[in-house]
Amino acid sequence: MSGDPNGRRKEEIARMFDSIVERYEFLNHLFSFNRDRVWRKETVKLAFGRVLDIACGSGEMVELLLRNPAVEYVVGLDLSWQMLDYARRNRLFPRSAYVMGDGENLPFADESFDSITVAFGIRNFPDKLRSLREMHRVMRKGGRVLIVDMVGAEGLFRPLYDFYKGWVMPFVARFFTPSWEAYRYLSRSIDAFPPRGEFLAMMREAGFESVWYRDFTLGAATLFFGEKV
Repeated sequence: MSGDPNGRRKEEIARMFDSIVERYEFLNHLFSFNRDRVWRKETVKLAFGRVLDIACGSGEMVELLLRNPAVEYVVGLDLSWQMLDYARRNRLFPRSAYVMGDGENLPFADESFDSITVAFGIRNFPDKLRSLREMHRVMRKGGRVLIVDMVGAEGLFRPLYDFYKGWVMPFVARFFTPSWEAYRYLSRSIDAFPPRGEFLAMMREAGFESVWYRDFTLGAATLFFGEKV
């Protein structure tokens, strides 16, 4: 993977997540004031059938998806070995499995899943259009993609949001993890995310239809939806 710039970037991101695995969920809940639990729950309500959860991390979304009676089976995929090890030790349930893999090169056959979820992960993918095309490829007709992420608040709330993610989060993270620089990266990755309308256009280019987005908590997080027809 290290022979190209994108490959090296993915390796760096994987190592970064490896370094924060033990505090990952705690800090997510702390910095979102527990709102990330609500955002995830609202997202999984729309999933059904066989589900692929990309960038599954510690397996939190896998657990929530399995509580949805419309979900038959969940495969969690992640590039971080330490995150997958944590998920297997703490969230390996019946009707679930974990696979190490790259969200831009999914190791699955065409039309393998009914739903695909990505929670707070797609902003880390160097080639987002390629990852969306891969999601479309492995999705069955009639399936849906559900992407929830922090893409930046809008309007009057934006300056406060920028200050919080750019300064408060990295400062507080120092007290809980030696890898607090990961939270500087978080701020940069949010700033680099395409505007909402641009990302919807990217989803259409990848082949998804009926695309829309919904903001949560004054735009602190955004759910993107698309279907394969």
